[in-house]
Amino acid sequence: MKRILAISLLFTFSCAGRVTNTAPSGQSLNNSVAIFTPSGSGHGCPVNGNIYTAAHVMGAHQGANWSDQNQNSGKASLFGRSRTSDIARLKVESGTVESLKLSKKLRPGDRVYWFEYNWSSRVKALSEKFRTAKVLRTVANHLILSQSPIPGASGGCLFAEDGHVAGIVIWGMTLKNKEKVGVAAILFPEDVR
Repeated sequence: MKRILAISLLFTFSCAGRVTNTAPSGQSLNNSVAIFTPSGSGHGCPVNGNIYTAAHVMGAHQGANWSDQNQNSGKASLFGRSRTSDIARLKVESGTVESLKLSKKLRPGDRVYWFEYNWSSRVKALSEKFRTAKVLRTVANHLILSQSPIPGASGGCLFAEDGHVAGIVIWGMTLKNKEKVGVAAILFPEDVR
């Protein structure tokens, strides 16, 4: 409990109103982008000059607009979909997106972090919610998490304690025993090209 409290105290808001959340390692965690398609919106995670998101966020669309917390924006086109997971890779066509690094492989018991954004909120303090969970287990190319993300969190960055990207937030689900868990797709280095 003390460790969770200490980690929570590391997350602060700057006087300018810009969120300056950091991982225990000191790495900024404020890097998800919003993805807007003709039929809706979701989150994206910028890695190596591309934006990765949940494939179900893209649906049948071949392109999307994106924007970040720093008012950067642009267009991206669908570059490919994973055959083993719910991940879509978008190629940035316009604008400049910050690139994040990949984390080491996670194991059960490791702590992970993500943000859930309400991109339409004009009040910054109400527009995002910091979430943390433990990795319960890995199944194929997915992490099963101790907390479930809210609807609309799909496609956002899942961060490891080192502040680097461990995966993409996919969905929440309820198990047969009524336990609510989160599911994240692992972003493997060979998927990031």
